[in-house]
Amino acid sequence: ASQDLSARELGAELLTEPATSGRELAHKYWTTRKVGYSEPLMDGFYDLVGTFPEVMREATSDALLPCPSLEEVAKLPFSESDEREIIVVDRGSDRALVQLDKQAQELCAELEDRSDEERAKQLGNFVVRRMGGGKLPYAELIGNWRAVSSAIKK
Repeated sequence: ASQDLSARELGAELLTEPATSGRELAHKYWTTRKVGYSEPLMDGFYDLVGTFPEVMREATSDALLPCPSLEEVAKLPFSESDEREIIVVDRGSDRALVQLDKQAQELCAELEDRSDEERAKQLGNFVVRRMGGGKLPYAELIGNWRAVSSAIKK
């Protein structure tokens, strides 16, 4: 994308052009907080959860913040109590992700004759169950999230 595009133009360009790498998709998601329905989360995609002031750079035109690289963020010191997370898609080293992906694909195949809305709802429920449940009191939901998050980090 050209540097003289406005944030609105860049956002529109990012939404209409499919990403060709995980890193490019990460930048697209960072910028627009959207991923196209037909775009798979490729190996190399990452999402930064929380704030990372140590690697934030100045905004470009129209207050567009550049996406910190995974390499920059990976060099940061993290403690056990640090609630920031880096979510990285790497099927080569994450067997649980491969299994989760397979289960999600199987679920979608089972629901092939259902409406898009119903498939999306069922897939959403599948993800919610995997990440600790839903419709719980906030304190219980946070406790479940921390337990699952901690287990995933190990």
